[in-house]
Amino acid sequence: MKLNDFITGKKGSLFRRYFAICFFTLLFCTLMLGLVMLSFSSQLFRQEKTDTLTASVAKASEILEANLASHAYIYVTADEVEDQMDLIQKTAGATVLFCDLSGNVRLCSEGGNCTHKSSVVPGEILEQAATGAYSGISSMSGFLSTGSYVYGTVFAANDMVYGYMFAFAPVTDLFNYMGQIGIVFLASTALMLLAAFFLVNYIVSVSLEPLKSISEAASRFGSGDMSARAIVRGDDEIGQLAQVFNAMADSVEELEKTRQSFVANLSHELRTPMTSISGYIDGILDGTIPREDESKYLQITSSEIKRLARLSQSLLDLARMEASSETNLSDVRVWDVIINVMLGSEKKISDKKIEVNDLEPTDLSAVANPDMLHQVVYNLIDNAVKFTPDGGSLKIGAEKRDDTVVMTVQNSGPGISAEDLPHIFERFYKSDKSRAMDKTGTGLGLYIVRTLVERMNGTITAESAEGEYARFTVILPAAVPTVEGELVPETPPKRIRGRRKAGKEENGNG
Repeated sequence: MKLNDFITGKKGSLFRRYFAICFFTLLFCTLMLGLVMLSFSSQLFRQEKTDTLTASVAKASEILEANLASHAYIYVTADEVEDQMDLIQKTAGATVLFCDLSGNVRLCSEGGNCTHKSSVVPGEILEQAATGAYSGISSMSGFLSTGSYVYGTVFAANDMVYGYMFAFAPVTDLFNYMGQIGIVFLASTALMLLAAFFLVNYIVSVSLEPLKSISEAASRFGSGDMSARAIVRGDDEIGQLAQVFNAMADSVEELEKTRQSFVANLSHELRTPMTSISGYIDGILDGTIPREDESKYLQITSSEIKRLARLSQSLLDLARMEASSETNLSDVRVWDVIINVMLGSEKKISDKKIEVNDLEPTDLSAVANPDMLHQVVYNLIDNAVKFTPDGGSLKIGAEKRDDTVVMTVQNSGPGISAEDLPHIFERFYKSDKSRAMDKTGTGLGLYIVRTLVERMNGTITAESAEGEYARFTVILPAAVPTVEGELVPETPPKRIRGRRKAGKEENGNG
């Protein structure tokens, strides 16, 4: 940060604003301090001058009283007394004079040069001095040519009042004193402000440096540099702002990567079946595929077209789901949904001779959207059936834990690798890269499941042991019973067990 930048206005307005605030606040405080100091110094000077005049009057009175005690007539020793009073004036810087009861000046510390001996102290001044003491800044009703600090009192000796003793000093002494203090103060203030100018410039520059870093990072980020991050310095408000910016940048970067991945995966998902369809149709048209094999390849083409239709429908469902802000949660019987899905999947389960375990319905309700919960359960069970080998097992359970409902869907089989497990809820992610087992999937099922569960204020997790099992766990808020006691399930447990037993017998696994 250069001083020239500030002078020429090249720095940002925020810097100049903060600099001006700090500098002029310091200048204002300095001026206020100077005014207070000058006022205090003035009061102190006045008090000291009053004390000096009082002491001068007391000393002159002692001298005059001592001479009265040693001489019968006061005027005999006038010169001697004035010489001693002159010493007081030189020491205290104050003129001392004595006047009689009529106000005529008889003795003066200025000796023969005294201009006041031909003057008479006004009677009102004498009256004020007679009541105790006369003190303040005054011209003594014209007796003095200019305003002065004055102190006067009665002079008495041997129980007899002889006159009045006055001491005074010109007010210009205060002006000279205050002028000297002012010069010292201005010089000190100038040096202090000069040092403060550079110090404030440095402090403000250092304080705003993190904001400059955030601004530069934001500019780079806005220009497309997704790696731009602000430097975090400390844990103050600006440091927290930098942390928030970095967190936002991480989220946006992750979103951009997800978008790019989504576009790439979508292109791949669309290109693969379309290439197959185009190749098979071209082969039929140009005679590359024998006529007797046309039916076979047309069936493959039909299958690919249906997969494209399912992909389009999934994308439409996903777009509709992400655009909708309404969830409409209510109390839903969890086992009713599970049983309905199981009944719809009965043929697939029977064809693969899958053994269903732990299917024991209870009276259990969760706070969810009925359609969303049905879609979640359907996708999980359909996925489990799809990846369960012939003769494998399927385990489905649901129970209440504290204030939540925990549903689990577990299937035997190859499981999910540790490498794939963190990514299975991403859009278009398929752990079966070769599609040897999943020839019909779109890679959106588990992503939709996670989105629906989170929309219902729940969570979903996955765990697996390769070569043994894969388990998905859904946790939703439990419903509060609306009547005392347990709710009567729509599907009696005995009937469910009967279907489960019949299913085992049909599959030959009983």
